Amino acid sequence: MIDDVVRYAQSGGSGPRPQLLVMYSATDEFILAKRPLFLERCKRFKLASDGEYRDLSDSVQRLLDSGLLTEDDLQNTYITWSKRRAVRTLGVCYALYRVISISPALDSPDVPLECLDFVVYHEFLHLRVGVKIGGRNHNQAFRSMERMYPDYDRVVSELRKIKKRRPPVRLLSAFGHLDRNTGQRTCRIGPSSGLRMEEQEKRGFVFNTPQGDMELSIEEVERLAAEGDQDGLYALAMAYLFGWDVEEDAEKGYYYLEKAVGAGQTEAMALMVRLFMQGEYEGITSERAAQLSIKAAGDGIPEAQLYAGLAYMDGVSVEQDYKEAARYFRLAANQGSSDARASLAYLFQEGLGVEKDEHKAFMLYRTAARAGNVNAMFQLAVCYEFGTGTAVDLGQAAEWYRKGAEQGDAFAMERLGYLHSEGIGGGPDPAAAFEWFLKAAMEGVTTAMTMTGHCYLKGIGVEPSEEEAAKWLKMAADNGDEEAKAILDSLDAERLPKK
Repeated sequence: MIDDVVRYAQSGGSGPRPQLLVMYSATDEFILAKRPLFLERCKRFKLASDGEYRDLSDSVQRLLDSGLLTEDDLQNTYITWSKRRAVRTLGVCYALYRVISISPALDSPDVPLECLDFVVYHEFLHLRVGVKIGGRNHNQAFRSMERMYPDYDRVVSELRKIKKRRPPVRLLSAFGHLDRNTGQRTCRIGPSSGLRMEEQEKRGFVFNTPQGDMELSIEEVERLAAEGDQDGLYALAMAYLFGWDVEEDAEKGYYYLEKAVGAGQTEAMALMVRLFMQGEYEGITSERAAQLSIKAAGDGIPEAQLYAGLAYMDGVSVEQDYKEAARYFRLAANQGSSDARASLAYLFQEGLGVEKDEHKAFMLYRTAARAGNVNAMFQLAVCYEFGTGTAVDLGQAAEWYRKGAEQGDAFAMERLGYLHSEGIGGGPDPAAAFEWFLKAAMEGVTTAMTMTGHCYLKGIGVEPSEEEAAKWLKMAADNGDEEAKAILDSLDAERLPKK
């Protein structure tokens, strides 16, 4: 492949592209590895699906509900508003990285939802059909699918009118934009966690504003925080929590984080909830965490949408509502949250808040697993092992259990033990079974401790040792495993002198 790439480069790009390179660039591995750098370097994206009036994740959901899009269309796709208010080109598809950007010209209450949805649908069709470099991308097949959109002619006519509109006038301040009507200054900092630290030179903090990226020093961040600016407070909290340009100080970090949350900074709310759920911050209750999640979710933050979904699913501080949980999981999943996609899959698998659909659950698990979600890897393997939403495939089950095990999932290790004990595409492999049971047992899985003891007792994949068997069985019994207790009881009975 390297020789082909060299020849292609020497031709100035005029020769045939190396086939292996083309194939690799279409893989999930390439997309997941290269897209973050593309998004970071490309300054034309807002890096958020929520606009001032419209949320692109809602548009995607409407298209899913209508059947125009499928879960496969969404696989590894990133959709965002662009920064530039283009009217001639309302949407752009960057097929190589599976990125779709939509012009903020459509982010208006004056734009009918069906017009926004059509543009989103149009760009997703490019991913479905494929983009040909130097070729016709709006060919007959593409146009036929495009015309499947309801009331196609009227919607296209409306979009032509939108392209003739002039953009509204805004005054940009030194930090954020100033609204002529309210006089309020707003600034959305960064994608995902909001703030980004320049990693290469540690020079300062980069804020995403309507006028582009702005870099502030730690001194400028401190001045903003002293003025009570919610974004400055959040930035200073991040600085102390993660040691950015200051000595790491969790106490000060939590102090400024609490100030930022009190000032209404929703990304700070999402961070506080995450730290609470990770057991690193104890300054709020579960009820308060749920309240903050729901509030921040309203601002379109995917992590907060995930936590809000979990709150509704578990009934924490709100009445349990699986339908509302599914709504929040969808919103987060449409912004790329693999945790939310896995949680939504569970709801479809169990028929909670949505119509039960095991195949859709399988598809969602698969998408999340391919994105690196460890929990989804385990659930996908379970689907393959037991034929849930797909055909039984023990080879695929073993592969996904192994991927999870390599990420430290002890329960995946245990399932690999069972698969090897029964045989994967061949006879049983006792040595491999024992190895995986032992690994899971050492990670604290009680049932794996029982199986490890059983292997030592019977000499399955290891030299028999009643002493080692008793050790593992006792640990399992002490953790409440009834099977281990029964085996130990039988061993004790055998040792009793016969009358």
